[in-house]
Amino acid sequence: MIDIVVGMVGSSQSGPVLTPAEVLIAIHGIDPERHGIPLKKVTDACNACFEQRQTFTQEVLAKVLNQLQMLFPAC
Repeated sequence: MIDIVVGMVGSSQSGPVLTPAEVLIAIHGIDPERHGIPLKKVTDACNACFEQRQTFTQEVLAKVLNQLQMLFPAC
């Protein structure tokens, strides 16, 4: 799954399939129970993104946090 997630960003030759922000938001939208994906795999996918610091920059992470806050406001 980690290879799939990192591959979603694309390559320098093919261009991005999804932006880095879209990848992280998609990962956060996974419901382990509903989608049948173990929570550990979802966490591993997030960590794989965080390890790619040149792609998933501080700016990307800030954008994602802002978007997630809008999508899932505090109760």
